[in-house]
Amino acid sequence: KTLERRGVGTVLQSLAGSLPDYRLAFTFEGYEGCEPRFANIEPLGEGGVPVQGVAHRLSRKQMKVLDGFEGEGSAYERITVAFVAADDDGDVLGETTRPSAAFEVQAYVAMPSHTVPPGLPSKRYVKLLADGAAAHGLAAEYVAAIRAQPSFDCEGIVMPQPPVGARDVSFAELQQHGYREKGVWVAMGGLVFDVTSQAHARAMLRNMSGGDGTRFVLRMWHAAYGEEAEEVARLEAAHSVLVEALPTAQREYVASWAQHLAARYPCVGVLRETCVTADGEQALVQGESGCTVG
Repeated sequence: KTLERRGVGTVLQSLAGSLPDYRLAFTFEGYEGCEPRFANIEPLGEGGVPVQGVAHRLSRKQMKVLDGFEGEGSAYERITVAFVAADDDGDVLGETTRPSAAFEVQAYVAMPSHTVPPGLPSKRYVKLLADGAAAHGLAAEYVAAIRAQPSFDCEGIVMPQPPVGARDVSFAELQQHGYREKGVWVAMGGLVFDVTSQAHARAMLRNMSGGDGTRFVLRMWHAAYGEEAEEVARLEAAHSVLVEALPTAQREYVASWAQHLAARYPCVGVLRETCVTADGEQALVQGESGCTVG
């Protein structure tokens, strides 16, 4: 499902198994205060537990799409590693049991520029990993270990206040500041931030730029917590999101991202849209969907 959401589409084949020479590590630099760490793989070392996962067979076109989403060459790099497929009961097989079960695959590993000391992944990220592991039938004890992983929880985080005198930014203006433009802007919870200084190095910021990043992070939240399809459809149809109208857990997650951005990047202004009301009058409202952008 994650690959489909990222535009990769349906994979040609999938096999559960493990990388006997590597272990899971949360040492990929994330976004402090919201998504502090992401997954990485490191050499197994003495006493380590081999990382389990799923090998997907992709076309070259699909691989290119995935490389772009993951930031291959700027955040992660692909390396060739040995993969051992599992049997029908989910048990990992050694080469002596079934030689054809072992073969080479490509895996993403954090580049040195994005490798940091171990830290806490978010509660959302741990749930996504554990649910995916369970869905693919990985070993029960391995899934349980992921679920038991300590995590960061954004409960109680509130939105930062816009700077005094912050100007209005239209959605049309925001669209003119996507990646590869002179200035790269990300909107979050109704605030707009200039992330130009780090956009080249952070794939997620690039993917959010030029539109309402609130929608982007809420798609991440929905991916982990499985909200109703019609709610996701409404999110996809909206230009932007009114954060005050969100349920508490979603509002706190958006706020954690806004606090992260506010602590690191200048706030350009407040996202506004010009909406045509029923009586034909125009009004500026923050984050309302279904508006005619003027």
